[in-house]
Amino acid sequence: SCLLTVWYDLTDQKQAEEEIRRLSEALKRREREKEGKYLTFTLENEEYGISILKIREIIGMMPVTSVPRTPDFIKGVINLRRGAVPVIDLAGKFGMEPQPITKRTCIIITELTQQDGNQAVMGCLVDKVQQVRDIPEECIEGAPKLGDKIDTRYIRNMAKIDERFMIILDIDKVLSFEELEMVQSIQT
Repeated sequence: SCLLTVWYDLTDQKQAEEEIRRLSEALKRREREKEGKYLTFTLENEEYGISILKIREIIGMMPVTSVPRTPDFIKGVINLRRGAVPVIDLAGKFGMEPQPITKRTCIIITELTQQDGNQAVMGCLVDKVQQVRDIPEECIEGAPKLGDKIDTRYIRNMAKIDERFMIILDIDKVLSFEELEMVQSIQT
């Protein structure tokens, strides 16, 4: 029975070490996700960022076909490589006044990961694209807590750049589940 106890103790120890290693790797992976490259853009003169891993491409403004009976922030669809891509106005979604369309207005084509793990494509109308920035981990802070009544799920992090904060969006969470389903139904 002593030999059996030692065997179980060693097995438990190995399982515990494996679990610690797995959790440590997950923590390191999560920290690496903070640091990285972000596409920055403006909405009403405020700077925002999205991880470049979520960006498919950036295109200039093109004709958007409106879809009746959709919320105001859903601008409609564009024909991109013979496929319908829904376009949302991020400023409108965030309750901002939409800015006039200029030659700097762009559509950022993003790839969303849905709750079920499937991928979806969505265009985001922005005032102008700034640049791709490398943002070191020490400049990134967690999302602010603004109380129970203010939804900040779409804010992944805040980055302090030149004494100002830039909001880093979690593009997968900008739309609610219902809104995402509506956008997807437009696409099909």
